[in-house]
Parts: sequence; C-alpha cells; structure tokens
Amino acid sequence: MLTIDALKLRLPPGFEGRAGAIVRLLGDELARLPLPPGNLSLPALEVPPLHTGPGAGNQEVASSIARAIGHRLARRSF
Repeated sequence: MLTIDALKLRLPPGFEGRAGAIVRLLGDELARLPLPPGNLSLPALEVPPLHTGPGAGNQEVASSIARAIGHRLARRSF
C-alpha cells in the first residue's frame, strides 16, 4: 500500500482548470503501482519535469506522473 501525506504538483500554464481531474486520476494510477513488500518512509520524492504534448489528455498526464513516481520508488531500497 502506498500512502502519501502531501503531494505538490507544478503544472504548466493552461492546466489550472485540469488540476483537480489530473490529481484524482493520478491517485487511481498510483493505487495500481506494483510495489515490493515492506515499508519505506521517504521525507520527499522528487520527479524531474515531464514533457507531454499540448494535446495530452488528463489520463495521459496522470499516467506519466505515476510512471515517473514508480520509477523513482523502484530505485529505492525497501
């Protein structure tokens, strides 16, 4: 199980009206991440800026963010 106490996203200009939907979809995507057993507590986890096309839908943006978080978590020791 993945628990996130706080999440700070910086979305590009023009995404302000989409932020709520992206965050909800991101939660769904993060819930599906395959995680190894065990406990890990991180004070912070940073993901480098992601690039999506200007026509990217909310689901595509959320999936990209979730994949980047998953890659970062996979590089950590559990």
